[in-house]
Amino acid sequence: MSNNTETIDREKLSAETTSIQQFSEVRTALEAVREEYAQIKINGPDDTEGYKKAKEAAKEAGVLRRNIEARKKVLKEDALRITQAYDKTARELQAIINPIEDGLKRQIDEVDDFKAKEKLKAERAAELPIRKEKLAKYQHTYTDEQLLLMGDVEFLQALSLFQQKEIEEQNVKIRQQNEANRKAEEEKQREADLQKAREDAAQAERNRVAHEQAEAERTRKEQEEKDRLPGRLKQLGDILKGIGNAPQQITGRLALVEDRVKTMTEAEFLKFCEVYQEDANREREQHMKNLGESQKISMWIDAMLAIERPKLVEGSIMQNAVTEIVEYLEGSK
Repeated sequence: MSNNTETIDREKLSAETTSIQQFSEVRTALEAVREEYAQIKINGPDDTEGYKKAKEAAKEAGVLRRNIEARKKVLKEDALRITQAYDKTARELQAIINPIEDGLKRQIDEVDDFKAKEKLKAERAAELPIRKEKLAKYQHTYTDEQLLLMGDVEFLQALSLFQQKEIEEQNVKIRQQNEANRKAEEEKQREADLQKAREDAAQAERNRVAHEQAEAERTRKEQEEKDRLPGRLKQLGDILKGIGNAPQQITGRLALVEDRVKTMTEAEFLKFCEVYQEDANREREQHMKNLGESQKISMWIDAMLAIERPKLVEGSIMQNAVTEIVEYLEGSK
């Protein structure tokens, strides 16, 4: 190492010596005028002589500067050609030695890498069961050697990828289940709506039928009332005739109870007739008390004439007898 340093120092010194020698002529010319040019001063705008000397000195200094630059350029071009030749020769020599060195280093690196891996595997042997357990529930293709050679960060990254994948799969299942639940709920709601629509339609039909039945029943009852009213009024009218009421009186009195008896059930009407008959009997008794003999007989005759004649054989003796009786009673009035 010391010999190389000394060689480099000697080469550096030799290069500097060569450089000084190459610029010796320019250096000699520069040293000849350096003191002279340094002493030149222009003493104000009116110093014509000083101005002239300064201008001539600056011109000559410019020539020296350009000579230095030109010499440097020539020397650098020569040096560049020499450097390029050095580089070419060095590349040729390195092309011989580099493959040998690379081959040796490659063999060394392979051994070092193998030893480093074996050492790493030995150091992490205790972690292998733990790592395998953490990856057991995931589908993977890692060998034991690959797991042993993984760094902690690398293993955690691999484990994180499996966990993330598992989470994504769970999320997909959750979304699918939610979608299935939503569709099932929609279908359930649709069936419920259809069922309600069917029930509403059935209820509407029942309501319609019930309404029609109620309307038919109301119409039937009204018709029954209409049909039975004349009979009930006649029955009440016969009761009124029995107490001597005139036809106009009977019509007026029946009008007062017509609305009541029209809606009565049969049992209610029979009860009403009993009461009506009792009232009529009391009224008749009172009326009879107030009548004279001739009026009583007249009422009796009216009652007899009000009775419907029996149906007899035309021209028979009994029919003739009944006719004579009726004519006699009518004449007696």
